[in-house]
Amino acid sequence: MFNMISIALSDLDIIVQPSRRTFALYKKIKDRETNIYPNMEGYKPFMRDNQIRENLKISPEKMPDTLKGELYIFASIEKKDAVLILDKFANQKCFRGIQPEFLSIDKIPGLIIYSNRAKSLANWLDSIELCNVFCDLETKNIIIECGLDIQYLFARLSDEQYKEAAFFEKTKINTNGVHFISVQQISNKNDNSGFWLLNSQF
Repeated sequence: MFNMISIALSDLDIIVQPSRRTFALYKKIKDRETNIYPNMEGYKPFMRDNQIRENLKISPEKMPDTLKGELYIFASIEKKDAVLILDKFANQKCFRGIQPEFLSIDKIPGLIIYSNRAKSLANWLDSIELCNVFCDLETKNIIIECGLDIQYLFARLSDEQYKEAAFFEKTKINTNGVHFISVQQISNKNDNSGFWLLNSQF
């Protein structure tokens, strides 16, 4: 697909870059797979490409020091508040994600990272193209996914955090994978330096 797109745009001044932040495209493909392809003559679901990312075991890399925060907590946010945040900072970097106003959920689970250098941390996180955060309950690790296939070991879960992490993962199932990451200054915990609304199904 990447080669086809590159060739099609070769005569235009457009830089093609692989990305998982193609939310509208994912939505369109899912709609076609659900409502269009099954009604086509000769459709055989078992013939589809069966490469699912969840089945690929990737060894997470050590988190770069520049991407680490001093504190973090699991939290949830009302959908209306997520809409307000993304609307307020619509034209700024470090505030990205799927369109929350179209989500049929009320509360969104997420991870809030606190740091004394929140703006720098948010810029770094934005540059690596955040895609997903999940808790590996088997290894008791918090993993951040970015780019196409990179995983970073963000933190190790303590026994006290394990229940919160399990609840976080359970809640993500109820929201069809929708969750958020927020970066905030320690001295002002109501001030977002970065906010990303993500979907683990992408």
